[in-house]
Amino acid sequence: MSTVKTKIDQDLVLSFLRENFDPEIKELEFLKGGESSQAFAFNSKGLDLVARVNKGARSFYKDEYASKYFTKKDLPIPEIIETVKLDDIHYVCISKRALGQTINLLPEEEYQKILPELISILGEINSIDISDSNGFGKWNKDGLGESESWKDFILAVGTHINKDELFNTSFLEKDVWDKIYSKIEELVEFCPEERFLIHSDYGSNNVVSNNGKITGILDWGESMYGDFIYDVAWLSFWSIKNDPNKNAEQAYRDMNLENFEERLLCYKLRIGLGSLAFYAYSEQKDKYESIKERTLNLLK
Repeated sequence: MSTVKTKIDQDLVLSFLRENFDPEIKELEFLKGGESSQAFAFNSKGLDLVARVNKGARSFYKDEYASKYFTKKDLPIPEIIETVKLDDIHYVCISKRALGQTINLLPEEEYQKILPELISILGEINSIDISDSNGFGKWNKDGLGESESWKDFILAVGTHINKDELFNTSFLEKDVWDKIYSKIEELVEFCPEERFLIHSDYGSNNVVSNNGKITGILDWGESMYGDFIYDVAWLSFWSIKNDPNKNAEQAYRDMNLENFEERLLCYKLRIGLGSLAFYAYSEQKDKYESIKERTLNLLK
């Protein structure tokens, strides 16, 4: 189990919501999923809502920004009601609930049915006008990118959780890291310095569908600016079957984009390497070993 997952007593959250939001809330429904926040569903004044609790508010503020500026007809982002401090440690974000279930819970046959819409919405995300912002990589609560170039962002993998310390204090393996990182350094030269909106955690438990229709795109905390192929790589890397013929990868390959294979591989390797650092940091050995095998196989 992840050591960074927020754990909080459900009754404490219910009491807070009754006191500060709606005294008529009857009960909370515990929601699974997520690597950091803990989520609860509830009903208030006839509205289906979600309360997410985390030890920081950064991702919640990004969700609020995305809901305000990126939502459009073909890009359903749940409306954020408010983000407030719950106690000295935790923040709670209340939003409208996207009805249905996350697509990681769908049988493969149902997943394939929504795949065309999943790819279409990905195009909607990447086509959002971000000309009023600047910078690359992850953007902050004001919509400003935090890296000077896309290359800088790609090569900075693992720095935010101090990978060098992890080599000494965790099961993160330096020889494995160096092997993968060396290939990323080679491939990043094929990656364009272009700015598109990237969700960067698209698919799995961040896309909700109901009756064969996508109803919500969740969790913009990792969103960034850069090459839109990064989202394709993410969706392919984490797809249910990890089969390029059964996810977004083939659809984009058919577009004959310049240096597509090099860009795709570069981003898959970065995603894998970043995941290894995270799983080492959060002490999830089984997931670490699984992703290590998957990422090293990309080099063959």
